[in-house]
Amino acid sequence: MRLGQPSNSDCMARAKTVDNRRSLLHRFHGTLRWYLTHLMKGRSLQKSTAGFTLAELLITLIISTIIIVGLLTLVVDLVSSNRKELARTETQREMSIASEYMSSELREAAYVYTGDCLWQGGTPAPDIQPCQWLFNGGGILQVPDDSVPVIAFWKLDPLPANCNIAECANYAVAQRSYTLVVYFLSEDNPDNRWDGQARLTRAELSRFTATGELGDLGTSPDPNSTDTTFRQWSSATSVTPNDAVLVDYVDATADQQDLQEGQECPDRYEITPS
Repeated sequence: MRLGQPSNSDCMARAKTVDNRRSLLHRFHGTLRWYLTHLMKGRSLQKSTAGFTLAELLITLIISTIIIVGLLTLVVDLVSSNRKELARTETQREMSIASEYMSSELREAAYVYTGDCLWQGGTPAPDIQPCQWLFNGGGILQVPDDSVPVIAFWKLDPLPANCNIAECANYAVAQRSYTLVVYFLSEDNPDNRWDGQARLTRAELSRFTATGELGDLGTSPDPNSTDTTFRQWSSATSVTPNDAVLVDYVDATADQQDLQEGQECPDRYEITPS
């Protein structure tokens, strides 16, 4: 045997050691593969069974319902408030327009009735000629349903250009005829088409229509003719004015304290209707 050269026994020991190491490595590899396989299976099973319980779903549903109902209530309140505010603003605008329109008509009025002549009247002062009530009195004018006249006046309107009937000849020189204008406070609400408590309506009774035919006044005398006066005028036929709504949302609540006996309006003021 040469010095330094391994013997057969040494070579066999080394080979055995290598085989043992390979066996251990193989076993470790197998064990590791088994562990990883089972670990992945456990995670896959855990992932496939993950979710919410029935109690959790019920609690979530209840909380979501409460939140949604609260939000819907808030939205409905906001929409309702916005609608009321828009209605209030629109009513104020329409009332302003109606007031200006009434003022412009009253500036053109030839005669304005006081409260004692307008509606089943009060007693006029001794120095004033008694009047013929326009409505529900000696006259034949009828008040529209659930309405109260608040102001009435006469004004002059131009004669229609195409007025060719015989009655038009009586106005050929003046080219104007009298028209009776009445404003009503009306609570009439057919088919519930209006939302407010009451409405301000306007009716017009003219001598002639726009087409030149006889109007609502028909053959009634002129209010300043020799046969009558403004205060004594009455319609010759039964007429119910066809009123048109000017403004909705008008308050019709009765006054909490009416004028009692002994109380009077300020000078040059009268209750209308009386």
